[in-house]
Amino acid sequence: MGRIYSGLVLAALWGAGCGDTTEPVATEPIARQVDGSRLKAKVVSTGDGLRWFQQIYDSQRQEPCFWQKVAPDGAYYCVKITTGQLMGVSGASQANNYSDSRCTTPLLYFSQTPAPDTLIPMGGGTCDGHQRFHSVGKVWGQSYYHREPNGDCIQDVRHANALYPVGPAVAPGDYFVRGTLQEKQGGRGIKAFVIAGEDGSESFQSLHDTTHATECTVQMASDGKFRCLPVGDPMDVSDSVSVEPTCTERAFATLFSTACTQPRFALVSDKDEACHPEISVIAVGEEVIHPYTHVGNNPTCMQFSPLPGDRYYRAGAELPARSWPEAKELDLEVHGRLTVRGMEIAGAVKIPTELFDTELGVRCTFERVPAGTLRCIPYTTSALFEAQYFADAACTTRVTSRYRTACTGDRYATRYDASGPTPGMRVYNLGPRHDGAVYVSAGIGNPPASCLEIGREPSVGFYLLGSEIDSTSFVQGTETLD
Repeated sequence: MGRIYSGLVLAALWGAGCGDTTEPVATEPIARQVDGSRLKAKVVSTGDGLRWFQQIYDSQRQEPCFWQKVAPDGAYYCVKITTGQLMGVSGASQANNYSDSRCTTPLLYFSQTPAPDTLIPMGGGTCDGHQRFHSVGKVWGQSYYHREPNGDCIQDVRHANALYPVGPAVAPGDYFVRGTLQEKQGGRGIKAFVIAGEDGSESFQSLHDTTHATECTVQMASDGKFRCLPVGDPMDVSDSVSVEPTCTERAFATLFSTACTQPRFALVSDKDEACHPEISVIAVGEEVIHPYTHVGNNPTCMQFSPLPGDRYYRAGAELPARSWPEAKELDLEVHGRLTVRGMEIAGAVKIPTELFDTELGVRCTFERVPAGTLRCIPYTTSALFEAQYFADAACTTRVTSRYRTACTGDRYATRYDASGPTPGMRVYNLGPRHDGAVYVSAGIGNPPASCLEIGREPSVGFYLLGSEIDSTSFVQGTETLD
């Protein structure tokens, strides 16, 4: 069986070591997924022998899954990929239905009878504990209540036979594969971990900087080198909030309200428009309970109480870039015109990270195209081509925006086309830079009913759109299950 390489590129998988040349050289890259009796790898295969990992697949439940800690035991289980309660549960919604006259106990609406093994994910995403799974109760079949927009709880009977209560919590081991976190490779300052499934499978999980005791991923550090920088709750430097009464020292702010512990590090870049923004790591200081800000046009710096969930911190000292493990790019395997590229971490860990099309001279990713096939299309560093921008007042000559204007090697634009029977990605040649006025269509039709000039942000570059590239010129892949 061939080695499976990963398509979860760069930010998710890159890791680095301390750069100590005395460490032994890793001889084999870590496989993204080793199949077990139940958990398999969904891959994209090519005629040249490439097997590029896409996702883990539970062959018994016949659904994709990913590893996460689950209640009540807090162990790792490979559970169905969802984005929240009921998301991904076939035909299910909460739909504002309840079993009681106070509208407090929800009933689930199913557009079709749920299968016997249907599970409802509950909780997770907060500091209260791990996600848990519940069975589905028996069909309600009697009057119920729904909440009106004005807040009234009204009795109803229309959908009684399509409503189900949430059943009791289930033991996750009765439904999902359990796994154990294990060290796979390591060297001075770096460790790579996999999850070993009880079915004999093995899945790459994470990289860990042992010097700073933190999980890490590879980014371009402030010294211009790839290094394994910390992973944690996303933070940003606030443009409007300060930690002191003169409003001169800006605060660090958490970007999400589910931060469960005080963050240790903040990642800051002053070159967001660069092809590879250089990241500085700043230690996070004490939390500021009552920070300061300017209110409206008032020049006075005023103290305020943050909204629930908003948290602000002082900035500590910058940690030297050289203190973080260094990663070096390398080629791992060649499959026709596609090369598997990866990172070598302190000479002790190798991680596959991306595909490189040697004929086009660009990174590429497998995407569905309107013809219905999978093709390895050029990866672009900017947002998808947006169809509404034009270079002329008649809105006939299309342009596309580029936010990272320093990426001069980006020769392509891509657009997701959902208009046909088979949605997919289209690829265009990128034309010369357009420094003139930019217009946007306001209305339907070709040409559009109206065409309006818009203001231009200095950091955003626009380029004329060239011809569309025939998708058959890109390497074709086939999605298969090992």
